[in-house]
Amino acid sequence: QYGGFSQFSMYDDPAVVEPIIDWQLATLASMGVDLSALSGALFESEVMPAWTRVKRDGRTLSIDFLRFLGYAHIIAESYRASGQSAPQSIIEIGSGFGGLARILKLMYPQATIRLVDIASCLRVAEYYLANALPGVNIRWGDREEGDDAESGDDFILISADEATGIAGRRFDLALNVWSFGE
Repeated sequence: QYGGFSQFSMYDDPAVVEPIIDWQLATLASMGVDLSALSGALFESEVMPAWTRVKRDGRTLSIDFLRFLGYAHIIAESYRASGQSAPQSIIEIGSGFGGLARILKLMYPQATIRLVDIASCLRVAEYYLANALPGVNIRWGDREEGDDAESGDDFILISADEATGIAGRRFDLALNVWSFGE
């Protein structure tokens, strides 16, 4: 499986960042990920600090972006192998700043993505997603179960202490990448 270290958003030394990115690119290539074949929309956002971003083959990358791209690749391959249609409703528990949610939205633009985390993380995710994907519809708080496609919501932010309303709900994809480790 593809894994990373941690969120390296604060490392500002190219001598640290660049070799890790090169290692991640080699790991992704060994998994069958061909960056040149991916959508041109899949690149690191300029919202991320400049010292975290590196250009490779005309695409802006970061350690976090490549880590999330690895997870998204595993998800996409699982969907392809199972023959399931693309997910329409996604919930990410412990979403952090929204890096994986952004990539999933780019891969599955029709999906409504719920992010569950502590409120302070969700405020960062709201800023990141609004600036990394201008024009998306972001809403705080979940409604009763209904048709996400008709709501027009791209992202729904749910604070952990208000997440009781999702109990018993069904989602096409539910994931938690790292938060249980805390």
